[in-house]
Amino acid sequence: MYERLRIVLIGLCVLAVGLAVFERSIAIYVLLGVFALLIVTAVTLWIVRGSAPARAGESAGGAGDDS
Repeated sequence: MYERLRIVLIGLCVLAVGLAVFERSIAIYVLLGVFALLIVTAVTLWIVRGSAPARAGESAGGAGDDS
């Protein structure tokens, strides 16, 4: 799960940097900032919701199993 998340985030970062390099207007930076904020919020909620069952004692693919 984390490998997919890492690949998606790296892809989005490359896309954002590419857009920022090729487009020099202020509007694109504002849009990228809002887009990045939405992505960070969505990823944070996804991680929190995905790890919540593991803390409750349910199986989540061995994410927090140290036994």
